[in-house]
Amino acid sequence: MRERIRSSDIGPSDNAELQQSTALGAKGIFRRFVFVLVVFEVIVGVAVLTYDILDTTASMNDKLESLATVGMQVVQTMRTDSPETSNADLLCQAAKVTGFPMGLIAHGGSLAFATDPILYDAIDKTYPRGPIEPSRRFAIRDDLGDVSGGWFVQPFSNQYYLLIVVPHLPESEGKMLHFTIRAGVLGLSLAASVLVMLGTANWMLRHPLDRLVRALTSALNRDIERRRIAEQVAIDARLDAEAHLAFLDNLINASDQVGIVAADEDGYVQLLNRAAEAILGYSEAEAVGKMTLTELLSHSSQDSMHEVPLRSLMTLQESEMFVSDRHGVERLVSVNFSDIKDVEGKDKGHLMVFIDVTERKRLEVELQINEMQLVQSAKLAGLGEMATGVAHELNQPLNNIGLLASRVTRKLINHDHEHAFEIEKLQKIQGQVQRAGKIIDQLRAFGRPTVLHVTDFPIRQPVEAVLDLLGEQLSGRGIEVVVDIPDGLPNVQADESQLEQVLINLLNNARDALSDSGVSPPSPRIRLKAEAEILPGDGELRICLHVQDNGPGMGDDVGRRVFEPFFTTKEVGKGTGLGLSISYSLVRGFGGTLAFRSRPGEGTTFSILLKTVAPPASLPSENP
Repeated sequence: MRERIRSSDIGPSDNAELQQSTALGAKGIFRRFVFVLVVFEVIVGVAVLTYDILDTTASMNDKLESLATVGMQVVQTMRTDSPETSNADLLCQAAKVTGFPMGLIAHGGSLAFATDPILYDAIDKTYPRGPIEPSRRFAIRDDLGDVSGGWFVQPFSNQYYLLIVVPHLPESEGKMLHFTIRAGVLGLSLAASVLVMLGTANWMLRHPLDRLVRALTSALNRDIERRRIAEQVAIDARLDAEAHLAFLDNLINASDQVGIVAADEDGYVQLLNRAAEAILGYSEAEAVGKMTLTELLSHSSQDSMHEVPLRSLMTLQESEMFVSDRHGVERLVSVNFSDIKDVEGKDKGHLMVFIDVTERKRLEVELQINEMQLVQSAKLAGLGEMATGVAHELNQPLNNIGLLASRVTRKLINHDHEHAFEIEKLQKIQGQVQRAGKIIDQLRAFGRPTVLHVTDFPIRQPVEAVLDLLGEQLSGRGIEVVVDIPDGLPNVQADESQLEQVLINLLNNARDALSDSGVSPPSPRIRLKAEAEILPGDGELRICLHVQDNGPGMGDDVGRRVFEPFFTTKEVGKGTGLGLSISYSLVRGFGGTLAFRSRPGEGTTFSILLKTVAPPASLPSENP
């Protein structure tokens, strides 16, 4: 415990020392007062002199300009009265009348004629650079001699400018007499005012301060005893308060799930418990006294780099909101806001208590999705059986068409010159039969039972299989399909048949957005692009497959529900609203993620992030 001052510790020597130190302090105050007084007087004097100089200069400039105007009027009058007079004679006559040196300046900047020879040398001193243009200049210098003064250049003719010099020698200012008298008067006034103020300050400050020192010394002795008693009381109260604060701190940080943030009446954070630090990612040192509650929430409401899984399917209660920590990890919290009031009921701050409910909400949504998918599984099973039956029924006539076309082709091959047209058409028929066979194989694969079978394969493989199935349909609607899959990408790990089903759903949605939205772009296009990227968190290599269209895009109200089962923007009978929901579940089932990015008027991009079988060192270089 720190040492405390007692009244018995104060003796006569301490009182004398206190009086001496206080007296020194009074002298210091007096000296500072004198210094401020002198500086103020000097500033006032300099301001007065500056004002007088500027005012005198402005008056002189106005006078020179008015005289130059008179000279210009004289020249114009003479030129009107005697138009046949040459320019040189005209300027000589005007110079005699006005007493002002004049000259003619060519547009290039050279002096063509001057009534006073001094002007030939003086013009280089007054206008040292470049061509001369109409302007006014006050050149009052000793080195200009008789042409020192105001120089005024005005248009005179198509070839020349008129130069009129209103003489004004520096000696005519009367500087020395003017400034000497003014400075002497100002100096005497300053000295007199300083002496008067010093005497006044000595009478008004120094003696009252001495009396005040004696009064303060006696009052200090009485105050020390009171402080000693009050200090002991304060120490006892501090110990009780520390024990109480320790109990409150343990209570506030008792739970790792309940976050507590308290702010004062100005909005600045004053309390941030351990649970709030863990959820929001800000330490107490970073937030307390430095961030307001509004700033903390605005930082936490920023766009997240790692959204909550199934975020768009979560139905939020009135007290629930999404927050992102400083690292971009999003969470769903249940929040309660309340005011902090004192004993008189006045507002002293705000309190925010919140609980992380992300995992509970995610489990609830997954349970709902599983229930919906169980209902839909029977329908999909029936659809698979129907697809298998249709494929079987179509396969027989297609085989017969292929065999008949082949036999007729062989029959006509010996007469190729006579039946070249028929042979060409029969060969095209065989090509279309083979293409139809591939489509039937895809229908059979779609109709097989959905059993998770994860293998590794090139990402190009399922893309080409799906385009064989849907490519003709897309091109028939005028939609250009661009495939941008570079060579050298590592194989992905996924269920190939399920990935094909996801791609079919995404391409069908893109097709409908481009052709059925009513606002189709001039050149509808779907782009399938694959690229390798390394996740910033764990450094693992992933392959990202983008399905991008240049359609009308989606607004925020639609984007929040895009993975919600049975939600669709299509007309009745054109969609079930299950395609994206099922696709999301399938991608998660084989360890990938499905996300999207869309804005109105900028198209939509769905991205499938898949695991690979290659280490990060095998990341291929990007093609330029």
